[in-house]
Amino acid sequence: MICRLLFFLFFGLLSPYAYAQLPGKKESIKLAGDIVSFLASDSLKGRGNYKPELQIAAGFIEKHFDSIGLKTIPGYNHFAIPVNFKLQPSIFYDLEINKQKINNDHYQLLSASFFVVFDTFQYKKFNFFPSESDWFLLFNDSLSQLLNFETDEEMWVQSLNLPPGQPRKPILIVKNQELPISAKLTIQPSSEEVLMNIVGILPGNKYPEEVILYSAHYDHIPPKRSRRDSIYNGANDNASGTAALIMLAKYFAEKNDNARTLIFCAFSGEELGLLGSKDLVKKLDTDNIIAQINMDMVGISQYKKKGFMLTGSGNSELFQIFSQNLNGSGYKVFRDYDENRNLFKRSDNYPFALMGVPAHTIMTADDSSKCYHQVCDETEIVDMENIANTVEGIIIATTSLVNGTDTPNRIRIKE
Repeated sequence: MICRLLFFLFFGLLSPYAYAQLPGKKESIKLAGDIVSFLASDSLKGRGNYKPELQIAAGFIEKHFDSIGLKTIPGYNHFAIPVNFKLQPSIFYDLEINKQKINNDHYQLLSASFFVVFDTFQYKKFNFFPSESDWFLLFNDSLSQLLNFETDEEMWVQSLNLPPGQPRKPILIVKNQELPISAKLTIQPSSEEVLMNIVGILPGNKYPEEVILYSAHYDHIPPKRSRRDSIYNGANDNASGTAALIMLAKYFAEKNDNARTLIFCAFSGEELGLLGSKDLVKKLDTDNIIAQINMDMVGISQYKKKGFMLTGSGNSELFQIFSQNLNGSGYKVFRDYDENRNLFKRSDNYPFALMGVPAHTIMTADDSSKCYHQVCDETEIVDMENIANTVEGIIIATTSLVNGTDTPNRIRIKE
């Protein structure tokens, strides 16, 4: 669970980024198109839960989080966090040094990406550093960035005398008396049986203990037997929301002036009954979460071109805060027009709302749209400009949450 001390430890850890204006329209539209096109491609077969294609989608999101400069949340070495799974991620890997298998408790893989390999990764060119103990450090230049251990919580990190400025990602810390001549890391098929939430953090520079959570689910529906098209691509539901999530993370990381800590989460298991969010809410200290802004189905506009709907808008003060921040911007937030449809309870905001967090989902289309959970939900129907507009609207709407000037009251929701 994230505690105040661990948030404090992350204060000031990010590398400096140049100040960024609101995203350029052409660049934002292109980025949205690239993300949606990949996630909703036929090759990912609808990103069904417990399917290998969902792993590929997870790895894709992880690479974006890593390139953006997000950090893993305290207590985890990876952006990918297993859902309802007690084993450590390292159990999914087999490591061989000099063609000899290394016990799982004799090595640790450090990488922001859980899916560092999809099949077999051979370290054909690597460097290593021996330590004062039996441990040694192994890394590959081509997949690395500058070495930067954030904490010394693990004893094996303390025992290493690491030279400054050496590459990282991935890094293997191995306990083995025989120095390496060859190394092979293989991911196990059992990892396909686990759902992963992809979670990154951007520490706040003024109120690091206070959190704004942005989220979207990235899973959809696996193929079904059909005489014709059998792939439920899920472009609007919810490759569009995932694209918006990545775009928001990129914007805030480049701007790098968020007073409060920002957490970005791509949930799995939403289509199976909010499994990912029900799991993550148990891992985070919800008392520290000021608000959650979830995004679902923002690739088609059923509203005005520059507007979005806030589900369960009467349950918190967020609607009023958004309206005030958007005043004069050309964007508008709409109330949930039919709360009897329970849109508020059907997306990944709801487990957090039950814990008292002002948590809502932003939508520009709902389950009445023509291609909802249909094979026609493909990239071609998605309006990339609508995604870019929605991202810009969310940036403006949440300004006072991010900079710490607005703090909505906690809410009470009856399940």
